[in-house]
Amino acid sequence: MKKRLLSTRDVAFAAVLTALGIVANSVSINTGVFSLSFSYTVCFLAGHFFGPLVGAIVGMVGDMVGCFVQGYSPNPLILLGSVLVGLLPGLIQLLSKVVRVPAKLYAPLWIVLSYVAVYAVVTVFWNTFALWFSFARSSKSYWVYMAGRVPMQTVVWAINMALTFVLYPIASRVLHIRPHTIWERLPVPLRTQMIEILAKRNVPAWVAIAVPVAALCIVLAVGLGICLAQA
Repeated sequence: MKKRLLSTRDVAFAAVLTALGIVANSVSINTGVFSLSFSYTVCFLAGHFFGPLVGAIVGMVGDMVGCFVQGYSPNPLILLGSVLVGLLPGLIQLLSKVVRVPAKLYAPLWIVLSYVAVYAVVTVFWNTFALWFSFARSSKSYWVYMAGRVPMQTVVWAINMALTFVLYPIASRVLHIRPHTIWERLPVPLRTQMIEILAKRNVPAWVAIAVPVAALCIVLAVGLGICLAQA
């Protein structure tokens, strides 16, 4: 019998996280200075525990349905940012397969690495560009817009990371699964073949994971450069 990528139980938990993602994108706390949303936290949990694909789906569906609930159409550029918020923690968590760390540092390390990646790629770079390009490019430069947006979004990012530290041990106990059961659920011959290909080419596993992430960042940077040149 072939193993499924996700068990029925995993699909059920993923569906719950998707629903939470919709709520997180639909409901926010207006502080008077910035709008506080907890979509970072939900997407991190989805990507970390169920893999990059589920994380990306939770981010995408949460953003799309959240937009419809609030009465407007999704912005494709911002939608890509939401996908990345769930995708990046899943990709970074794959490093735990090749990088061994003490048990006490396991959760803090992957939480911090995931949030730093999301902050650099999505919060500071992509979402700022998406909002500027869609709504503000005719009135101010990208750099002026970034200077005004990033400080407040940094607060939102930090609050979500703190909340993730609080919820992580609870989520681990409730889910009763190790992060990324998807890898273990792949057919053994396929996993063996992938490892053998990397070994024959003398490619460290962490490089095989880091290169696609770096390539994604380069593509986004080139796209930003083209758009800025045409603006």
